[in-house]
Amino acid sequence: MRRISFTQVGVRVDGLVPRLVVALLAIGGATTLADTYEERLASEAEQLQRVLKQRCPDRADEIAGLTKPMSAADRAIALARLAPCGKSEPLYHQTIGSTYLEANDFKAAEASYRKELALGVTEAGQAGLLMALARQSKLTTSQQTDLRKQLDYFHVHACTRDDICVGLAYVGWHIEDTALTRASADAAIALGFAGWQPYFFGGTAYAVPPEPDRAKARRLLLEAKKRGAPSDVEDMLRDLGAP
Repeated sequence: MRRISFTQVGVRVDGLVPRLVVALLAIGGATTLADTYEERLASEAEQLQRVLKQRCPDRADEIAGLTKPMSAADRAIALARLAPCGKSEPLYHQTIGSTYLEANDFKAAEASYRKELALGVTEAGQAGLLMALARQSKLTTSQQTDLRKQLDYFHVHACTRDDICVGLAYVGWHIEDTALTRASADAAIALGFAGWQPYFFGGTAYAVPPEPDRAKARRLLLEAKKRGAPSDVEDMLRDLGAP
């Protein structure tokens, strides 16, 4: 489990990232910057419904049931039953991958993102695979190679979509890649991401070496607090001390 300490306070990351982050990467195709995250997510959900119903019209009621409130584990089961309808659709694999992430089934999420990438490489799919790999405590040599490959890509190609940038900041946090966390959080903020997540991840990353910027860390964490970050942010702010 990734931990961070500004002095003596260890702050747990697990449990701090709600569905807003783990569902980010269910969004596959490029969209205009004017679109909000919520609009993109709703559009992709509608698109998946249409595609699945076209593939399996006799299961329309079952597919429509995906819109009902349910736990991430139950949603993953429901989506998995529809694999014959969605197996050739990248959006299906991205959607079930993000659902597995939400359910903390990181190996299943990894498998789903690999299937998505086999159908066509997208930055959303690459970031999804990174999230799934970053959350596994032990990686094989092959998985480590894949992790490095995807990280190398994003270190060279800066993210340009707010939700993907937030996902990369989340990855950077978990693998203690401070440069990736800072750059991705800054990009998400510049692109207008509305949630607290990039401020939270960026704030914690700027508080630690190399070359910590505690003033910027405090500004970002205060903004994260304003935007509804979990109470753990209070511990971080206290640890940073007065301006």
